[in-house]
Amino acid sequence: MKKILYILILSLFLTGCFSYRDVNRVVFVTSIGIDLDEENKPILYAEAFASMRPTKEIAGGAETRVVFSCSGETIFEAIRNLNRTSALKLNYTQNKAIIFSEKAAKYGLDNFLDVLIRDQELLLRQYLYITKIDLKELMKIKLNEETYIGIFLDDLAVNRPVRTKESLMRIDQFIIQRNLGSKVNALNTIERMDDALNSRIAINKLAIMKDDKMVNDLNDDETFFYNIVRNNIRAGYIRVSNPDNQSEVMTLEILKLNTKIDPVYNGNIMEVTVNVKTKTSVAEAKKSFHLSDDTEKKELIRIAEQNIEKGIMDLYEEYRDIDIDIFNLQKHINIKYPNANIEDIFNNIILKIEADVFIEGSSDTINFY
Repeated sequence: MKKILYILILSLFLTGCFSYRDVNRVVFVTSIGIDLDEENKPILYAEAFASMRPTKEIAGGAETRVVFSCSGETIFEAIRNLNRTSALKLNYTQNKAIIFSEKAAKYGLDNFLDVLIRDQELLLRQYLYITKIDLKELMKIKLNEETYIGIFLDDLAVNRPVRTKESLMRIDQFIIQRNLGSKVNALNTIERMDDALNSRIAINKLAIMKDDKMVNDLNDDETFFYNIVRNNIRAGYIRVSNPDNQSEVMTLEILKLNTKIDPVYNGNIMEVTVNVKTKTSVAEAKKSFHLSDDTEKKELIRIAEQNIEKGIMDLYEEYRDIDIDIFNLQKHINIKYPNANIEDIFNNIILKIEADVFIEGSSDTINFY
């Protein structure tokens, strides 16, 4: 009797899983693309992995990449309409990326986020991207390294230490950040690599978001300085002019970087200090440079610090002129001074940039990562 009771109790904890037949009846989505038509109605793209059923030619079955596309009055309707075009059920539990067209991003992500957050199949650890490539064309690109664009983008995210100029953001992070401070954030943009021999895509640059709308995008250098302030740099390099020959450049490899933002309020003026401390080494010099010479080393440090301070300040002032708090200083002020009522942030803030660069000897790094 006890054995029967034990068996009954254990059976309560036994859970089912996909059988071979079930998996063969499901299409797993790996990336989602969201665009708009001429009437600003959503167009949904779904890149998916489909397991083909065994045939006489393919004894064990095979896998294939399928791209679905459908539109609707809302994202929810578009998702439902997608299922009408597929003989198998679309499953979103393995989705890796949500990609917005530039038109959709400028229209406003708040028009699409609700269902992406509510749907239980769509996990909150997916990364968000904005594509500079036409979304329809992006879905047609065939990559040599990976069959699926969603998985390729996810691999780039995992491989983050080798990337120097990115600010990857998952949907769960964006949900929180979009409501903090000045409500300014940045999302990675997908671009085609024009100088590559094969079809390749990259995520080197950023799009600036204000109130969930894309307002502008940053070039390579602006993206780099933005990530310095946001403390997103884990590896990378700084270009500086050679003190011995101003027409030639040197490369300093970033070994470690830490940025702190410290607001101080005196009752009238808010002084915000951005302190950047970085440890570097000389990675390359086109012309000879005497690192052992203290005078030349101090001059190199001065040039590097000046480049960082100027790059950050120029970016801040560029967006201040269009009334955008690009570094979201308001968020840091609200954290330290939650009761401070500063309505006109730009006329009541003094921004100071302090760069502290340390240069050690030549790098002992044995690869480019």
